[in-house]
Amino acid sequence: MKAAAIAAIALAAVMLSSIGAVPSYAQLQDPITLSADKEEPYAAGETVTVTGQVARSLQGAIAVLVSAPNGNRAFVDQVTLGDDNTFEFSFTAGGPQWMEAGTYTIKATYGPTAERITINAEEDGMITLTIPRSILDSRTEGQEGDDVPFSVLVNDEIADATEDSTPTTRTLVIEFSAGDGQVIEVIGSFIIPEFGAVAVVVLAAAIVAIVAIGSRSRLGIM
Repeated sequence: MKAAAIAAIALAAVMLSSIGAVPSYAQLQDPITLSADKEEPYAAGETVTVTGQVARSLQGAIAVLVSAPNGNRAFVDQVTLGDDNTFEFSFTAGGPQWMEAGTYTIKATYGPTAERITINAEEDGMITLTIPRSILDSRTEGQEGDDVPFSVLVNDEIADATEDSTPTTRTLVIEFSAGDGQVIEVIGSFIIPEFGAVAVVVLAAAIVAIVAIGSRSRLGIM
């Protein structure tokens, strides 16, 4: 029986989008780079540490999403960029979110790709958000490609959401708990600010594929 293991493979990509007469950023090379803390396979349950660097400092934090082979979210985090344009984050390759054997994908996105709302609720409930694709979307290629689920956080914790879509909109139904200042954040691959006649969105994304190899039982699959 093979021991369960995880190997890291780095892949970088950049997505640019603009409206109106704006400067071109096409000359930017490798706007985000990622690397794991070792090249040899990781054992199941081991901590994976990823370091990265951006070519230029933009506004906002770096959104990190780890997706399981079945598309479910295994890990979500937001990372603050250091003064030297570097960042680091860690996660454990194990637990209830890591029960699917196969390839896990890490995506680090830097730039304005999220929408946040705050609500005050006297009791548990749910909220329905209908989002125009022209404002915020989540796809494999930024503005293009296949639809992928939004990453939804409620008070910085991964939250489940029911999604529906049309050619022009994405609809999310999100559950939340009672309490003041419940913060709901929806993270996609592309967003246009609602202010200004001319806007530019620079989406710099880096992807690391994590390949899980070995015994199903070691990964918690019965």
